[in-house]
Amino acid sequence: MKIFPKTHKEKDLNIIKVISKHNMIKIRYYADDLSEQRHEKIIKLLNEIHNRHRILVEITRVRAWHGPISAFRGSIEYLSEEDAWKRDFVGTRIFPEI
Repeated sequence: MKIFPKTHKEKDLNIIKVISKHNMIKIRYYADDLSEQRHEKIIKLLNEIHNRHRILVEITRVRAWHGPISAFRGSIEYLSEEDAWKRDFVGTRIFPEI
């Protein structure tokens, strides 16, 4: 099952996963969005969420289309689509898309 589009021709699909474990909440954005403008807005909103609510935020880049991300308050990691899928979605009882 392919969850992340590989090219700009495929369906634009963003996934943001909210992780709750041991009374901790974390928001993970699977980047990059097809639209650079929307991609930048998501990063800005994640920073705002972190600053206002002290919620942990992170970016998992499965497709780095828009260059380096700077001025981000959370962590950034680079994973293949397959590795991100196995880690975050295989065995999940509820599909975590918002």
